[in-house]
Amino acid sequence: MRKSILFISLFAIAFYSNAQLQAPVLSSPADSAVVVRVNTKLIWGASIGGLVFGYEVQVDKDAMFGNPITSFPVNGTAAQTKQLDFNTRYYWRVRAKGSGSTYSAWSATHSFKTFNNEFTSLSPTGANRNPKVSISWDTISGVSTYHYEFADNASFLNATSGSVAHPGNSLIMDQLKFNQAYYFRVWAEHGSDISSKSATATFTTRNDIALLSPDTSATKQHPKTELKCTHTPGVTSYKFQIDDSPAFDQNSLEFQEATVLDGDFKASDPISWFTARLQYQDQYYWRVQAANNTGKSAWSGARSFSTISKVTLTAPLDGSVNVPNKTKLSWVKIAGSENYELQIDTDSTFSDPDIHITNSDTSNIHTLSLTEWVKHYWRVRSYHAKDASAWSDIWSFTVHPVGIDEVNELSFTVSPNPADNIIQLQLYRVEPGDVHVDFYNTLGTLVSSRTISNNSSNVIDVDVSDLNSGAYMMTIEVNNVQSTQRIIIR
Repeated sequence: MRKSILFISLFAIAFYSNAQLQAPVLSSPADSAVVVRVNTKLIWGASIGGLVFGYEVQVDKDAMFGNPITSFPVNGTAAQTKQLDFNTRYYWRVRAKGSGSTYSAWSATHSFKTFNNEFTSLSPTGANRNPKVSISWDTISGVSTYHYEFADNASFLNATSGSVAHPGNSLIMDQLKFNQAYYFRVWAEHGSDISSKSATATFTTRNDIALLSPDTSATKQHPKTELKCTHTPGVTSYKFQIDDSPAFDQNSLEFQEATVLDGDFKASDPISWFTARLQYQDQYYWRVQAANNTGKSAWSGARSFSTISKVTLTAPLDGSVNVPNKTKLSWVKIAGSENYELQIDTDSTFSDPDIHITNSDTSNIHTLSLTEWVKHYWRVRSYHAKDASAWSDIWSFTVHPVGIDEVNELSFTVSPNPADNIIQLQLYRVEPGDVHVDFYNTLGTLVSSRTISNNSSNVIDVDVSDLNSGAYMMTIEVNNVQSTQRIIIR
């Protein structure tokens, strides 16, 4: 009895499952989809209403499925196609398998059309492209090879052609002509079919070079000035020209020309060239032309700049006082100068100057044996073999004997010396009045200053507890009379 009941139950379940099993609902690709990859995955929803033991999938070029090219059982809800023909409409349907040899009804039939030549990311396009470019296109799944044609004419006469294995989708084209239109197209292949050729993409190469520096109308450029332009991929040499005429007359004495070859620069760096011995205080024009194995670009637009007229002094500052006898006169170097001439005189017209000549690596000179308490005037100019600059501005300074090695006639005495906290000044040949006291370190820098009333005895106590241990030059001034003496603070 139990066996009969079990048999009846199993039969009822099987009958109910097959009777109620519904056809699958197709999901992807969408019905009537186009540009579908030739290895597309077919996806559907699971059948409901009964037990499912798999699915049967049919794919055919015939909507009636008279000769399906794919008919196979699947244990999931997706099936992978491969090497479908390009530019072909396919029809597909699915049915679920129940127990035994029973099936659901077939699903609705969907169709899709495979990829033909719909490459949408062909690059580059447009104008001002470098003479070395990367040609690239879409990656298409399900293919094994891409073929390409590249030419300087839309008819692809004498075109460069070749192949790139998938998944590669680019190649480098180098040494292209300047100011030239180029055309390229691609197509795909797998083991059983070849697609149509893509639409033609086109671009035009650049015909000039971008200048970097000096900026347009720059001023105060040196006789040796660095000219810079951008590096353009695909260029193997750069020709620089500079002249004091915008006509770039090669017979001009100021015309200069140089070529920078590809072995002399790095692809990541700007291209640069240094001029030689430009005139001071002159106007110059410069431009650049690029070249490679296929030709030359046009000349870039010309830029202009003016050169520096004179040296700039830096130290000691104009009008300085208390300048040590052995001081350093400094100025700003000018690149391209070969020598500097310095003149120093107690007469602002330089009627009888001391003249010092230094080389181009020097931007200072030390003075010796200058007259104390006297204003000195100085100026500098630079020159090279072809020209000399104007004189710098005239600066002045007054020598004050504050160097540690200098000795003056004393108008006062100091005791004790060396001292600790208090020193006593004994003044001589000085009328009573306020005494101004300055302390300078051994570099001639003022470190402390004070004013003290002078009594009739001309003896003054001075607190020096604020000074660090060391040697100092102490200058006193009373009634516009000065004197200096060295002291030691312990």
